[in-house]
Amino acid sequence: MATIITAATSATSGPLQLRASSIPRFVRCPASETLPQVKNTSDAARLGTVVHLACENIVHERDTDLEALALLHDVPLPELKHLYFGARALWEEYGHFFPNPRTELEYVQNCSTHVEPHPEDFLLSGHADIVSHPDEKTVCIADWKSGRGEGDYGPQLKTYALLAYIHALTRDAETPLERVYAAIFWLRERQIEGQWFEAGVLLDWFRELQRAVVRAAEGELVVGAHCTHCPVANCPAFKTRAWSLMPVNAEMEVTDENALTVYETLKAFKKKADDALQLVEQHIRQNGPIDTPDGKQLTFRETTRESIVPRIDVMQHLSANIPAELVLDAMSFSKTKLMDALTADAPRGTKKQVIEETMAQLRKMGAVEQSTSTLLAIVKKET
Repeated sequence: MATIITAATSATSGPLQLRASSIPRFVRCPASETLPQVKNTSDAARLGTVVHLACENIVHERDTDLEALALLHDVPLPELKHLYFGARALWEEYGHFFPNPRTELEYVQNCSTHVEPHPEDFLLSGHADIVSHPDEKTVCIADWKSGRGEGDYGPQLKTYALLAYIHALTRDAETPLERVYAAIFWLRERQIEGQWFEAGVLLDWFRELQRAVVRAAEGELVVGAHCTHCPVANCPAFKTRAWSLMPVNAEMEVTDENALTVYETLKAFKKKADDALQLVEQHIRQNGPIDTPDGKQLTFRETTRESIVPRIDVMQHLSANIPAELVLDAMSFSKTKLMDALTADAPRGTKKQVIEETMAQLRKMGAVEQSTSTLLAIVKKET
């Protein structure tokens, strides 16, 4: 991972403004928070916003009209349902660890430790999806996320914990928090990732953020895996690295020494190209087709894909003319949808048992197939 130092690029007055969601990138590339950024308006981001609305209803035991939400916000209903039921399953299993929860709490903390303006000062904010106070010296905080991506979310969890700690300290300095639990609910995977943070660890993290703020003022830019989802519109450090990997003769020797650098940079380059393509698609949707010099058009082409609904009556009808084994080969069941249907009315605390028993029966019948695919990715090292 190479570090490129440039002149300070921040043109804003006052302390640097940081959000908890950007901290994993900020601590690796401090000056990225001083450069102009492009707001993410992707379909995935819009779906995430809608999912959060539905999740808030789960916490407060309110009904949710998923079809209306999907229609109103133009998001795919099957995807919304899958994430919603994932959130509901997680909350049913872990919600009792968050008594009397508050939702959608916005933290904004002025992290200044100096009387006069100082390079270490910064403004820290974050949106907590769930906040709970089990006792006067403990806070539990959680964040909904649609799907797990590459990267280390530890810095973000630690920053949420720090925000809760500072917030409590400013309200009651005589009874400071002793520890904070911060967690991420991974909805697609139906997993929870959490960690306890003691007060001393959070104070150390505060000082580390101060040092990163100073590095940001000095213009420190670092190229690495975090560039993949970086919203900076025109990063000089990334452009220098990307073009260095594209010689005129298109010949490059990949070695053990440069393979990781090539992989991380080109993956980030592809992501930025995909983002640019989304902007073109958005332009076509808003303004219509664009004529080309050769008499053609740049526009959207619709394609239709048909599938058979695997209902019992449909299968019986087809079996009258097609061997039953061919009908079964032509149809497949979604395990996730099947599990949702099986556990929809199961009493609390029995859903895991219902799923395990059903899957055991299906495996015994030979009705469960497993497939393995290989995907190049950066994962945590096994310990």
